[in-house]
Amino acid sequence: MTPRLSSSETLQNVGRLASGTAIAQAAPLLATPILTRLYTPVQFGEYGVFVALLMGLSVVVSGRYEVAVPLPKSDDKAYSLLALSLIVSVMLSAVLAVTGVVASVIVDPKALASLGVTSRTVIMLPVGILFAAVMQSAGYWFTRQGAFRIVALARSLMGIITALAAIALGAVGISSGLIVSVLMGYVVTGSVLLVALIRRTRGMTAGISGASLKAVAREYREFPLLNSPHALLDTARESLTLMLTGALFGPTVLGFLSQTLRVLRAPMSLIGQAVSQVFFPRASRAHAEGTSLAPLTRRTMRGVLAVSVPIYLAVLVAGPWLFSVVFGPTWRQSGVYAQILSPWLALVLVVSSLSTLPIIKRQQPRALAINVVETATRLIALLVGARFAGVRGAIAGIAIAGLLVGMGQLAWYRHLAAMAPRVAGIGSEE
Repeated sequence: MTPRLSSSETLQNVGRLASGTAIAQAAPLLATPILTRLYTPVQFGEYGVFVALLMGLSVVVSGRYEVAVPLPKSDDKAYSLLALSLIVSVMLSAVLAVTGVVASVIVDPKALASLGVTSRTVIMLPVGILFAAVMQSAGYWFTRQGAFRIVALARSLMGIITALAAIALGAVGISSGLIVSVLMGYVVTGSVLLVALIRRTRGMTAGISGASLKAVAREYREFPLLNSPHALLDTARESLTLMLTGALFGPTVLGFLSQTLRVLRAPMSLIGQAVSQVFFPRASRAHAEGTSLAPLTRRTMRGVLAVSVPIYLAVLVAGPWLFSVVFGPTWRQSGVYAQILSPWLALVLVVSSLSTLPIIKRQQPRALAINVVETATRLIALLVGARFAGVRGAIAGIAIAGLLVGMGQLAWYRHLAAMAPRVAGIGSEE
């Protein structure tokens, strides 16, 4: 059963997750001034596309069943969801591996390179996807059990391994060191979490059967049917944004944009994920008990805004100078892109912290429709901006489209939080 959390406990758990995520993000970021002198913008561009695909596809291969793990009252049902998510992840990762091998053989390498992809990364991608999916499934289970310390430690391990491996591989001249390092981080951390998961759930495996898996697959079918397409659209939007940039303006510009997004999204991972992961089980429990989510949602918004505004305001004022000083003169252009994108990403941080509200309120069809609009709007704005104002026009198009959609999402989330449970059509889960 999901533990009840007081306000002080909630803050402590956010702190634990934030500290783990801080190390996970800080280690690679602190290493970035070294990495920008070991790797070229082109290599950062390839790395950015790889990570966008890995992060996006890893949340799809599980069928999104792991997202439902905090929802049931029964631990047995939650464990069946966990087992189902892991089984689906293994099966679909194997399919992606076969597809990757075939693609690396039949697709022209030059065509792949123009999109920031190589045959090498296509082959490595399914391995990273599988272990990232394992990390996510285990993370939701440990969050449900209130074992936030394990999640925090895993994130810390991931960041440290990735940073150290990237520096070591770059120092010996391995051009794909950035990609290999993140792959190593996922494999090691995913393996550690899987061992911890097996030890903590050893007595529960006997309750898993084909019938129990079929039952939860049927009961929570909206997650693969509605939440998976949502996640797949996220992947398409993020990866196509980078791929289109590379195709239109070349691999160097792709590298600058990839680095900008990597740095500016660090607060989203540090703050947004930690807040969301604590907000989700607490809001799920409150909703099942018929309690309004509006006060919790308002407090979450205010807290995230108080942290995000100063960060992105500094980038808005002094982006080019900051990037030049920290990462080297070569990366000044990334700072220019950061100035343009910072208002949008400040809003995204708030929106992402509340992004589980449509799941709690069973409003995933509408969330999917909004995602379709967001994907189409961003890609069209990128192309239109590129047509009339070149690179900066394309970046401005992304920012403007993101701001418009983000403001609409935030208004909708506030409306969802104010809805009574019976209006949203969800009852308590057994």
